[in-house]
Amino acid sequence: MARFPWWRLAILFVLLISAAGVVYTQDTCPGAPAPRLIVGENGVVMPGSTNNVRNSPSTSGELAFQMSAGTLFEVLDGPACADGYAWWQVSTAGGTGWTVEGSEDEYFLQPVAADAAPTPTSASAGQPEGECGLPTRLFEGQFAFLNSTTPNRLRDQPSASGAQITQVFNDQNFTLLEGPVCAEGFTWWRIEYKDEIGWTVESNGDDYFMDGVAATATPPPSSTPSPTLAPTPTATPAYIGFTEPREVVWTSDGGRIVVSTNRDGLFVFDGENLAAPPEHLLAGLRIVALEAHPTEPELVALITGNPENDGDGYRVVLYDVAADEEVALIASSAAGYSRGLQVAADSALLIRIENGNLAVDDLAGENDFSLPMPSLMNQETFNHAAISADGQTYAASAGLLTDDGIATVVFVGEYGEDPIAIEQEPVIETRSRSLAMNADGSLVVLGDNVGSLRVWSLPDYTYSSFIRSERSGTSNTINAMIFDPQNRLITAESDPQAVVRVFVMPELTVVNTYNPRGFTTAQDVSLNPASDQIAVVLDDVVHIVDLASMERVTTLAPIRN
Repeated sequence: MARFPWWRLAILFVLLISAAGVVYTQDTCPGAPAPRLIVGENGVVMPGSTNNVRNSPSTSGELAFQMSAGTLFEVLDGPACADGYAWWQVSTAGGTGWTVEGSEDEYFLQPVAADAAPTPTSASAGQPEGECGLPTRLFEGQFAFLNSTTPNRLRDQPSASGAQITQVFNDQNFTLLEGPVCAEGFTWWRIEYKDEIGWTVESNGDDYFMDGVAATATPPPSSTPSPTLAPTPTATPAYIGFTEPREVVWTSDGGRIVVSTNRDGLFVFDGENLAAPPEHLLAGLRIVALEAHPTEPELVALITGNPENDGDGYRVVLYDVAADEEVALIASSAAGYSRGLQVAADSALLIRIENGNLAVDDLAGENDFSLPMPSLMNQETFNHAAISADGQTYAASAGLLTDDGIATVVFVGEYGEDPIAIEQEPVIETRSRSLAMNADGSLVVLGDNVGSLRVWSLPDYTYSSFIRSERSGTSNTINAMIFDPQNRLITAESDPQAVVRVFVMPELTVVNTYNPRGFTTAQDVSLNPASDQIAVVLDDVVHIVDLASMERVTTLAPIRN
């Protein structure tokens, strides 16, 4: 039998590599930084976004799990070059899979050198008992991050009485400048965080709030492993987020998640198979407002631009997302505007703002009514509205022009009757950004543009508030609010960082927080009526989050790696 010449095998191998679009070099994968990890040793995820771990070294590989900042792992194999990354097979408590070491100009992982970090010492050494927290695990000059879901306060001195400079959020990284210092039962460190310098606590007597990123020793060039050629990946599109997403809703049975956009219609995800690509409906249409129908799982209520008038004006419609068709026209106009849509959960009533007035529509086509803005100074318009589950109580906020700018007035009324202004603190010197009412109409909550919440208990109008300190550097805008079945308030906030908070009502006590790193805006939030999950619009994606643990379940976007 004739032999196949070796040189032909070599040529065939080169041709296969070229066809796969993968370039091989001895030291570095194309588009990736020089590898620093070593097979058989450990590594850690650096502060920043979570690392995806896949079942194969390719962006088309099935997502197995994710590693958050500070996760330690063992390096099993690698590196393998694919899709412009250097891939390593790693093993953690969460499982085994392939993950990337970094991008062209940034490392996501770094090796852990067992002898590089000094041995932690007790912060309370030489200090009177009771003044310190737990023994420190950190050292000066180290890179660290916050591991608590509750933000840490950054103060101008190591004391709870020190003035607050800003807040440090979950998984945000910083540099340890000085410490530890024991005071008032806490272990304090002076840190540099986002161009601010101040003191924050590592621990109290029971819990640690910080984790350090292990010091590293970069292997010398002689120990740098040579990359191996990964299997030819299946071509997949690059990541693309939503174009100007606005709102998200779960349909009434939890079977679908619908995301609206400012310029490109709706994206509908299968609630039972979130990995499936979404359906794209009403492409190119401006969606102003979106709400799920309270009883019909195929229907959503929409306010859209008016395509018959080049997008000017508005249309209020019921839309069947299963059949991809409009089923009812509620209102329309070739001019003006409508916004602030909410549907009463236990009735067929819909409340919205229409040209500055308050409009309530009966979805059965009966007993519609419209309320003009009550005149205080003839310069106000309604801007947000909310309605109780039975549709019998409603609330609205209005912008009031004053000598100092725009202030806010809150009104409450019964269905079919004119509203009255709430007497306690009638003029609020901030701009309203969202308004919510709980199911039985006993609580009205106003969120503003500086991160403050105000609550009125009906019918006696008992008042409570959650007012951000003017010194705080994290005065988030309250973009959206909803109530869960336990009557807790869930807020979606933005600027300078996206955050979702859960409050016990009416005390306004924060009991849980979701701080996804790398995002600036939490635009909207929706509750799954069939499970304990929420959907949050974050910048150009949607996160599905477990409400009990406040951990991300998955990310939704039109195209994902």
